[in-house]
Amino acid sequence: MIDTRPSDQLGAEGIRTAIENEAAVLLFYHAEWSGPCNHAKDILGMDEIKPLLIPINIDQSPDWMKKVGGGNGIGGVPYFEYYCKGQRVSSMQGITSIADLNNFINEAEVSYEGCADFGERDP
Repeated sequence: MIDTRPSDQLGAEGIRTAIENEAAVLLFYHAEWSGPCNHAKDILGMDEIKPLLIPINIDQSPDWMKKVGGGNGIGGVPYFEYYCKGQRVSSMQGITSIADLNNFINEAEVSYEGCADFGERDP
């Protein structure tokens, strides 16, 4: 399910609630001015992402990385964090194809035993 509500509508508490209550959540940190972020948005629109996808525009709320991402050293965008049952399982900076994203999600699910299994994604 793709959540199209931007982070400013959900708020930090809404994102924390989603992370805690959803089987899997993919946070997508981006900036409107970033060419690679705009490319990532195009890629994300090509395929339905199985975990809940929450886009976070860092220009609208630069403190999201501390509030939601736990200050995990996000050095640039696009940046993805994958949460399974409330636990941060993996992160990735950059994306070049839907195959990259599917591989990232597959590896994250395999690495965390309690993660929801949405089935193998085609790379």
